[in-house]
Amino acid sequence: MDYSNIGAMLSQLKGQSSYTGKSQSLSSVTEKQAVELLLKGMEPGQIFSGEITDIRGSYITITLQNMQSVQARLAENFEFLIGQKAMFQVKENQDNQLLIRPLAMNSAQNGELMVAERALQAAGIQMTEKTLELVRNLMTSNQPIDKQSILSYVRQLAKFPQAEISDLISLHKYQIPVNDENVQQLSNYKQFEHSLLKDIAAASQGMPELVEKLAEESPQKAQEFLKGFTDVLLPKNGQQEQAAVSQQAAVPEQQSAASGEHAAVMTAGNESEKSVSLQELPEQKSAPKAEGSPLEKLANMVKESSFFEKKEWKQEIRGLLKDAMEEAFLLKPEEIADKEKVKSYYKGIQEKSEGLKELFQSVGKEAEKLEKPMQNMNENVRFMQSLNEAFTYIQLPLKMSNEQAHGDLYVYTKKKSARGAEEGVSALLHLDMEHLGAVDVLVRLNKERVVTNFTLETEELLDFIEQHMELLAQRLKKKGYSCQTQVTVKDSGAQQESFEQLLTGETEAYSDIKRFSFDVRA
Repeated sequence: MDYSNIGAMLSQLKGQSSYTGKSQSLSSVTEKQAVELLLKGMEPGQIFSGEITDIRGSYITITLQNMQSVQARLAENFEFLIGQKAMFQVKENQDNQLLIRPLAMNSAQNGELMVAERALQAAGIQMTEKTLELVRNLMTSNQPIDKQSILSYVRQLAKFPQAEISDLISLHKYQIPVNDENVQQLSNYKQFEHSLLKDIAAASQGMPELVEKLAEESPQKAQEFLKGFTDVLLPKNGQQEQAAVSQQAAVPEQQSAASGEHAAVMTAGNESEKSVSLQELPEQKSAPKAEGSPLEKLANMVKESSFFEKKEWKQEIRGLLKDAMEEAFLLKPEEIADKEKVKSYYKGIQEKSEGLKELFQSVGKEAEKLEKPMQNMNENVRFMQSLNEAFTYIQLPLKMSNEQAHGDLYVYTKKKSARGAEEGVSALLHLDMEHLGAVDVLVRLNKERVVTNFTLETEELLDFIEQHMELLAQRLKKKGYSCQTQVTVKDSGAQQESFEQLLTGETEAYSDIKRFSFDVRA
């Protein structure tokens, strides 16, 4: 039962009394009994509103909408004024003695809650802390709070009880399908646990253990598994790669190049952005692998029937499996400047992850823990594709020299309309590296002028970056750009930008602590 409007319920009781032929208005005793009856059913968590008409120590009298009054005790010390309107939540109800707490302490919050209350009443939805939070989040996000919208979200909350209200609103706001996979992926992205590199590493670490278990059961079983593994990751030369999905590619034209030559990540002028469908891509044929590549070595090795008889086979297989996974799932920095390679990479990553998932399922219980990373990779890329309908964003799992690095590239553009030549374009490249830590590179391009801002985690890294600025300048000069560079240290006390802020570029991902600023000219 909804107790948010006790006054209306009392009015209903009066009407029932009149219908039975009794007095047109309830006596004060009857009204008191009616209030007691209603309050008796109020459970912890219930919410109601009213005007404070009396204050006596920790007890306050609240006048409801039909001028009936109830007395309750405050759970904590609060300062109220007689005549103040507020909304309260029941904490306890023992023997008709209410223990309540206010939901807001200032007029702005009270006004917001009152609007939410009216919206919920119009939708016929019980007013609880969660439904109030829903309406308040909708208002904060500038989303409609009409009856149809509220009812739709209430159904979604019931279907996805573990989802954050703000996540459901974000999915609707950016027209991303609301399902278990996207709810989980958005949660991962918001918590910055979305890295493809994490799932690649999890699978790489678990593979050697799986092969060893299979070999203990039967060397032939392990050999068949490794053959299936290399068949998935290393298609035969000339074999056509099948499209993994028919959704929009995760690599829009604007973001197809992102390397040390930072101007390459953007196109200038008034070119409009385009999303490329995987179905529109030309059929890609697997490139011939070098004879000495990890995948080739592994493929040739498992053909040897005596391989598992070697004493050192375990050590040998561990290194090869790790290198083979990196070869199949990581990008090299020099490949990022080639948009066709990046498109092909994201087209292939779904096919390979789906193929390995099926392979692990065929093995049985021993490979269960390896299925999840492959499934998550597949869902991650699909979510990224949906995300690119509203934003220009891409992940870059990189194979750097002697280390791996995760990168996020956010390109701040107008997706729905053409951009004017005078506006230019901006992009943020966020890198997480083993030795340099987190590095943010904000790039602004306007015609032939490039402005770059590097944000580092520690003061010690500034000199190292400074030593390599000339190399960046030379590469940009060859492409016809002038470059102004600034390096800053991240403010440890600064609040981390949310994922949505990074997507939209609403806040700058660097601090104002400047080490040096100079102009590089031809």
